[in-house]
Amino acid sequence: MLVEGVEGMKFKKDLSVLAFCLLACILTAGLIFSVQDLARQLAGNSILRVYPAESEQIRGVAAAVEAVGGVAAVNLFDSDQAAAEFEAVVGYPWPGEDPLPEYIDVAVEPEAAFSAAAAIETIDGVEFVAYRTEIFEQIVELDQIFKRTVGLLVLLFISTAVYGLIYGVRMIKEREHQCAA
Repeated sequence: MLVEGVEGMKFKKDLSVLAFCLLACILTAGLIFSVQDLARQLAGNSILRVYPAESEQIRGVAAAVEAVGGVAAVNLFDSDQAAAEFEAVVGYPWPGEDPLPEYIDVAVEPEAAFSAAAAIETIDGVEFVAYRTEIFEQIVELDQIFKRTVGLLVLLFISTAVYGLIYGVRMIKEREHQCAA
C-alpha cells in the first residue's frame, strides 16, 4: 500500500514535469514568432527616401532602385501625395508656390541598408538619398539582436522538447516495468 502511494506520487510528479516541458515549449514557440514579427516590423521601418533629378525619370529610377540587392519594397510619391503627407505631419498645407518634389520611399533589409543606400546613390537620375545613419546603425544592431534571440529561443525550444521527450520515454518505460512486475 505504501509502495503504491509512493509510485502514485512519482507518477503525478512525472506528469507535472511533462506538463511543464510542454508549457515551456509552447511559450518558447510563441516568443519565437513574436520576435520574428518584431524583426519584420523593424525591416518595414528601414526606409530610404530617394529624390530623382527629374520628375519625368521617377519610374525609371524606381525600376533601377528595385533591382538593387537588399531592397524590400519601393513606393512612388508624386507631388500631390508629398503635399498630403506634409500636411498630415505638420498640420497645415504646403505654403510654397512650387510643388513638393516627387520621391521614392525604399524599404531595405536591415543587414543590407548601408550597401543598398550606397548602390542607390550611384544610380543615374538619383539626385539625393535621404536617411539617418545613426537610425540605420540602431536598426542593424536591433536586427542582429533579434536574430541572436531567435537562435537562443530555438535552442531553448529544442532542448526543452528533447528533455521532455526523454523524460516521457523514461516514465513510460518505468510504468511498463512496474505493470510487468
